[in-house]
Amino acid sequence: MPGIRKLRQMQFGREATAGTAVACERVWRGPVNSIEALDEIEFVEEDLANYGGANRTCKLSEGAQLSIPDTRFNFLQFLHICEMGIKTVSPSQDGTGSGYVSTYPFPTTSANTIKTYTIEAGNNQDVDEMEYTFCPEFTVSGNPNEGVSLSALLRGRQRTDASFTADPTTPSVNCAVFNKSELYIDAIGGTMGNTQVTGTFMGFTINVNTGLQPVFTGDGQLYFYDTSQVGWVVTADIAFRHNSDADTEDGNWLSQTARQVEIKLVGPALETSDTYSYYCARFQLVGKWQNFSTLEDRDGNDVLVGTFRGAYDATPDAGPQIIVVQEESSVPGTPS
Repeated sequence: MPGIRKLRQMQFGREATAGTAVACERVWRGPVNSIEALDEIEFVEEDLANYGGANRTCKLSEGAQLSIPDTRFNFLQFLHICEMGIKTVSPSQDGTGSGYVSTYPFPTTSANTIKTYTIEAGNNQDVDEMEYTFCPEFTVSGNPNEGVSLSALLRGRQRTDASFTADPTTPSVNCAVFNKSELYIDAIGGTMGNTQVTGTFMGFTINVNTGLQPVFTGDGQLYFYDTSQVGWVVTADIAFRHNSDADTEDGNWLSQTARQVEIKLVGPALETSDTYSYYCARFQLVGKWQNFSTLEDRDGNDVLVGTFRGAYDATPDAGPQIIVVQEESSVPGTPS
């Protein structure tokens, strides 16, 4: 039977050794694409008294990638994006509550260790696999009366023919919606997430370039040897209803005053609470405003959009980080 759109699927597994493929025993919840081969083929230039040449080619390198299209953000699966793009961590229990807290700081003076994955993707017609999968970039965005969206790019060593791991686990997940999200802005010498800005938050787009790049070396293989952290870039486009809070931050842009900005996504209630009562993802950015737009019209409301760029700042001795709270005691997948 020819390939059917509704029969697409992506499965994944956490690798014990980077680059050693494992069974992919968990299903990704959301729309998926197929794995794209990035093999570089050279058509060799030759002068052979023939207008058409000699049809001689040489494979120079191998690679693979998969783009995850916009899907509804959920707290459990977002852990995997953070694990393969920022740092691998062990969730810690929130006191006596049922929540488990995973904190993902972006590296400052030394590179973080990430967790690599094996990916299987395809449909009823064909399935491909790539190993040593990491995440070089992802985007999280939201607007009023909509679910929050997540998209990501995953990069792997090579695309090979495969078949889906049998009897995978399809996890239970929950969604984040924009209307339950919260915006906090504090002075650089204050406490992150202390001051909520109310009645003005009208949308956001967080773009993360994790700084991870594949490194190709002469080691007997056409695919990359490992990854290198060359420097991350984190920005957040934040839409403000035009009020005094918007004018304040517009002024902080012009004066280049450092700020602490947190976008907090809030989900359903945890079974039991301690410090945290709800599922949440906290995007905590230390940095400065990069620019502000002129007035924009959204359903008759004047809106200002500011772009905030994360960076390390010596005052709080911190850079950006992401905190995720959910109810799994470890990051799901095999092996752990």
